[in-house]
Amino acid sequence: MTDQLYFQWQNDVLRKSIYPLREMKLRDFLVYYKEIDLWTEYKNKDITGEITAYHAQKKQAVEKAVQAYYEFRNYFLKEDVRTEYLRKFNPVDESALMD
Repeated sequence: MTDQLYFQWQNDVLRKSIYPLREMKLRDFLVYYKEIDLWTEYKNKDITGEITAYHAQKKQAVEKAVQAYYEFRNYFLKEDVRTEYLRKFNPVDESALMD
């Protein structure tokens, strides 16, 4: 290693053996203090409009997902999807498939 080490946690071997949770704890620390900063930022703000827009967006996303689920479910429950397949793709020459 060409870099000088000033702290134990800069050494790769020590960091992996002694400090395996260091990055996770640093992440927890940053999230905790970011949450405090957000609370102070939004403490005196009226965000009811943002909340209703967020809930409307989530409701629309859920409805879209449910509709897609039912469309795919109905498609896979059909016994014969040949007509839909032929509508989407060019007709296949079945004699060429048999050779």
